[in-house]
Amino acid sequence: MSDVKTEYNIEITSENLRDSVIRIALDIRTEWRKHSQDDIKIRYMNGGVTNRLASCYLKQNGINTNDTLLFRIYGKNTEHFISREDEIETMKIMKQVNLGPEYYTKFSNGICYEFLPGKIIDMNMVYDERIYPKIARAFASLHLINFNGFVLHSNLEPGQSPFIFPKIREILNLVHDDYKSHMSHMTDYFLDKIPSKLKLLNEVNFLENYFEKLHQEHESIIVFSHNDLLLGNIIYNEKENSVKFIDYEYAGINFQAYDIANHFNEFAGVENPDYSKFPSKEYQLKWLKIYLEEFYSKINNFYSRQSAHPISIDEERLNQFLDEVNKFTLTSHLMWAIWSLVQAQNSDLDFDFVNYGHQRFSEYFKRKSQLLNL
Repeated sequence: MSDVKTEYNIEITSENLRDSVIRIALDIRTEWRKHSQDDIKIRYMNGGVTNRLASCYLKQNGINTNDTLLFRIYGKNTEHFISREDEIETMKIMKQVNLGPEYYTKFSNGICYEFLPGKIIDMNMVYDERIYPKIARAFASLHLINFNGFVLHSNLEPGQSPFIFPKIREILNLVHDDYKSHMSHMTDYFLDKIPSKLKLLNEVNFLENYFEKLHQEHESIIVFSHNDLLLGNIIYNEKENSVKFIDYEYAGINFQAYDIANHFNEFAGVENPDYSKFPSKEYQLKWLKIYLEEFYSKINNFYSRQSAHPISIDEERLNQFLDEVNKFTLTSHLMWAIWSLVQAQNSDLDFDFVNYGHQRFSEYFKRKSQLLNL
């Protein structure tokens, strides 16, 4: 039986972390009240490069169990470009379709949710023949949440738009023109390498216009997307033989190819990214074939009720999708490069966002010349 409130008027800081976390945890896990507080353990975990993350668990149970609670403490000023209410609603949906953890409650500067036992995907696992097909199929299931017929850019509801370009513009608007006076890691070297805000706006305009023209020739399907499926946001549970996703801060409707493009980009890693690890064409084709077979098998089941002809996956469709995914890697690089500048202005995490942004910009311009024949 839980006594948890829908919201706690508590701001968790490093000074009050233990007392605050235990207070909330004992409302969620009332059975823990019979234990000594010395039996309740709290551990900081790797929360990525946006937030801080703490786990709370019983010593005798260990950390790797569904009984463990996670407390995500939001990064400084991230509310300016992340809708926390939308994130919570997405968490509830992902739990319903068995792709994510259970949400419990929120506090003034974060949320509490279920720990998912398992392993965070790494570069070995992402090439494991037992695991990566499950990831591809999980992507397909994610992209079919709330599916009620194909949605294209031309038939979106009024007021709706795919996530990526409005989000890039929203984040870019938060970047100060004077990089050096607002970013502590900005050196003359990086100032010379990183485009000005005006040049970045021109890049966003160019890329959006490019994709608008591309979609006139071949409209992209628009689906519900995670939009941030780096390896650290994918959990593999060997015991259940299942894959689940975490961290839905950027979730929303988007072009189908973007989510996959972003995932492939993130094979490079976040700490000291190595973009030579971008997957080969052979691997991408295998991954995309598994994904498309799963995606269209579920769609064919949906349309079979309407006596529609089933959609098949031929070589032309597969190669067309491969091309689209690779072109969308550009939007992924541009978004996270600009995002890095905002983080460099605001974040108090121990991470060099300026250097990371420089690396993403470099890869963006390199791949732009390759992919768009410029």
